[in-house]
Amino acid sequence: MEVKEVTEKVKELIQKSAKRKFLQSVDISIALKQIDFKKTQINEVFPLPLGTGKKITTCALVDKSLQTTAKANCDKVILLEDFDKFKDKNKILKKLCEDYDIFIAQANIMPQIATVFGKVLGPRNKMPNPKAGSIVAPNADLKIIVQKLSKIVFLRARKQPVINCSVGTESMEPEKLAENIVGVVKFLETKLEKGSQNLGHVYIKTTMSPAIMIM
Repeated sequence: MEVKEVTEKVKELIQKSAKRKFLQSVDISIALKQIDFKKTQINEVFPLPLGTGKKITTCALVDKSLQTTAKANCDKVILLEDFDKFKDKNKILKKLCEDYDIFIAQANIMPQIATVFGKVLGPRNKMPNPKAGSIVAPNADLKIIVQKLSKIVFLRARKQPVINCSVGTESMEPEKLAENIVGVVKFLETKLEKGSQNLGHVYIKTTMSPAIMIM
């Protein structure tokens, strides 16, 4: 898979995709083969080389040691002293999950975070985790953390042999979208037991368009 060839496919996709009143994402769907999901689950984090093309919303779960940098760089901050306000408030916690893309957690208060927020964030794949870089030290620079988190996508396959993720938006240049697409596929090859042999067809689409096969 080469960037030049994928760029042409992206151009074709954008041309065929009807304009909508909202900014559509460009998504990739990767079929997997020869993988035993009874033994193997895929759960990887990949920073898109040229970003997602949209602003992510972040919620920081911290104590006062990170309060200043959290308020300066995150969309919402919930301090440890206020955790009790959210305990057993499932409706409020579900609304948080809907409103924020990524949750950042202070490492030394993870037990309290897990107790109050885990049962809602966990099933929705929003629980902070070290692989994503969203669990941070009490002296972390959250400006840098948020910049890194704004580029990541999650590549997951647990029961079905397919991985779906966004690789950008229709407003991005086709060449940049192509670089992100090739980056995702090549990264996956390094994580799969048989490399490219575990990959089937690869499709791209916008939010509302039909899919186009690129591999």
